[in-house]
Amino acid sequence: METNIGLKPLPDGYGFIYGQAWHGEQHFTINVMPPASQWTGQYKLEGYEPHETDWILYVDGEEIARVRERSAVEAMFQKFLQGR
Repeated sequence: METNIGLKPLPDGYGFIYGQAWHGEQHFTINVMPPASQWTGQYKLEGYEPHETDWILYVDGEEIARVRERSAVEAMFQKFLQGR
């Protein structure tokens, strides 16, 4: 089954990089919070603070992974799909 992931190139005002993913007929909302050193938001949402070193991956509002490299975000999403 094919998986397509599309992330916006830049974060929004809350510092999240938003995106969508499709796995066959399934649709997911993906949000990625950059680490503090790369966070560029104007506002911080309560309970959603950037981590000192980790990229935080949220799928449909639930935190599913923390990774050290942005390039690992898509691999962690694939791992999430395998565990469903």
